[in-house]
Amino acid sequence: RYSGFAVERPLDDSPEPRMASLCLQFLGSIPILPPNVWNQIVYDSSGNVKPVVYQQQSFAVYYNSLASINIQPENIGQLGFNFMWLAFGFATTATFIFAYLTVFHGKEKRKIHLAVTAAAASVAIVYYAMARAQGWTSLSQDNPVNGLGPVGDLTSQASYRAFYWARYAMWIFACPLLVWALCIVAGATGTQILALLIVTASWVATLLLGALSKSGSRWGWFIFSGIALGLLLLGLLGPVRKRAYGRGDITGITFTYLAFFLMTTWIGYPVVWVIAEGTRSISVNAEVLLYAILDVISKLILGFGILVSEPVYGAYLSSSADVIDSKL
Repeated sequence: RYSGFAVERPLDDSPEPRMASLCLQFLGSIPILPPNVWNQIVYDSSGNVKPVVYQQQSFAVYYNSLASINIQPENIGQLGFNFMWLAFGFATTATFIFAYLTVFHGKEKRKIHLAVTAAAASVAIVYYAMARAQGWTSLSQDNPVNGLGPVGDLTSQASYRAFYWARYAMWIFACPLLVWALCIVAGATGTQILALLIVTASWVATLLLGALSKSGSRWGWFIFSGIALGLLLLGLLGPVRKRAYGRGDITGITFTYLAFFLMTTWIGYPVVWVIAEGTRSISVNAEVLLYAILDVISKLILGFGILVSEPVYGAYLSSSADVIDSKL
């Protein structure tokens, strides 16, 4: 039988564990393995194969893809899944509401509705996938004991942590859409819109690269993401805000409120990232909860604020009143 990553000899004389031991020794003869690892395999008094520690990692863990070893990482519990289902419910409801409001607007304002609706739909799709235990992988912890977690526990959850990459796929799709919608409200130029979309995608991409990196290079990517987020906020509150005031005081004031709302909520992402993917000092359940709150506020509530703002919804009411007056 197998206990953790060590092959133990069963009570009977079954050949399976012996074959596994031979396989481990055979792997040492493959050229891709580090030199002198094969002859480090030792046995304890019971005939169990002891895992070889090589550069702070177990032989079996180092070659887990070759040995087809199943590692159970630290993951969310039922509470985390409840958070995901709750976020999925909010996002699905918002998607239908936004889609319903889309039919009442003309071509120009309909672009804003479609962008906000698509962003909300992406949130719903991703949270459904994560609630169904999809869209994640496992990453090794920064400082496990001998690469294995607590001594003697070869399958410890302290060695690996669940990483939900699906949320980054949603962010890199939804965040540029919301920025695009705000730029349309402000009447930004095509060059301004393109620059802000590139900066927004770069912000999410660098956060993803940082989360996938080891602790040494992780913070370099985090600095790059901070620069990208700073450029985004400067662009929105600078030249784009000026364009919004060029459309009138109402548009300018409304855009300013929306841009500041975006700024205060999106700054929460790097804060949570630091304590979650950055230092991994909070549990996966807490990480899921914090990101779910941010996604609901910064995607759904912000999107709703854009759609009911005076430049968007007020324009629809004004055009409707003009049509009624002309008929009268």
